[in-house]
Amino acid sequence: PSIHPSGKPYQWLDGLTTIEPLPAIVADILLREPDPWQVFTLKDAFSPREPLMWIVEGLVSAGSLSIWYGAPGTLKSMFLSDMAVSVAAGYRWLSKPENTLTGFVAQPGAVMWLDFDNGQRRTHERFAALARARALPDSTPVYYVSMPTPMLASGDTESMRALAARIIDRDVRLVIIDNLLAISGGMDENSADMQAPMAGLRWLAETGAAVIVIHHQRKTQAGKARMGETLRGHGCIEASLDSAILITRDDQTVTATATKVRGVSIPPFSAKFIFENDSAHELQTARFWPVDLEAEEAEEESGLEEA
Repeated sequence: PSIHPSGKPYQWLDGLTTIEPLPAIVADILLREPDPWQVFTLKDAFSPREPLMWIVEGLVSAGSLSIWYGAPGTLKSMFLSDMAVSVAAGYRWLSKPENTLTGFVAQPGAVMWLDFDNGQRRTHERFAALARARALPDSTPVYYVSMPTPMLASGDTESMRALAARIIDRDVRLVIIDNLLAISGGMDENSADMQAPMAGLRWLAETGAAVIVIHHQRKTQAGKARMGETLRGHGCIEASLDSAILITRDDQTVTATATKVRGVSIPPFSAKFIFENDSAHELQTARFWPVDLEAEEAEEESGLEEA
């Protein structure tokens, strides 16, 4: 019934024309489902790409997956909350009180915090205190959830697609998840079954947002050949990461040490937790200020020598 450009319907030139049977191999190709994989070539590799975007200069890049881990009580969640608020506000993270041009440059953008550990009251309290310390308006793009239902399962495709949609809808640049064990879908963290949850997190980073997951340190370090082996769980966890940062604490000072990095090296750095409580002993203001441990040790040694 198609119409030829002449205005007449298409028709056979003669009545003897027959359609040959389609070869089976051709029919198989035509009926096959499209390949969901995107296969690249060197032409793609050589094509110009957008410059790498650093969410926190030298520490966290767009589209990366990292774990920040440490023993209980090392202030790792608070430390990363401080980072999140700095990114949302577009302020340098860990700048000195007397010089706001120091610290890590933060690319301003929306952040999303997923709490599966502390509960709503404490999460509200922390973000309020961190925002007050910087005098931030309530329009600052900090998004967070606490103990949501249904829980996130990073090894479940639908669960991760729903999270990716929330990230894209809000143009989120930095996602922080507290913590890995809570989103692993009941998998034994010491088994190869953790490959599925880690693959889900790796896929999530392909949204372009930087993904940071909070995790725990092994209880014992005896016999460990390197610091990175204190990262709790199966080796596939570390293998899937762009970086792993160990958080340690001495009184109110925390120190971050990279135990795995793909790309730019990350020197150790330290910060001191400064806070004020109200009459009900809840956080009123809170933030971290940088600390030069080497300079402090040198000053202490100089004082001892002088004494």
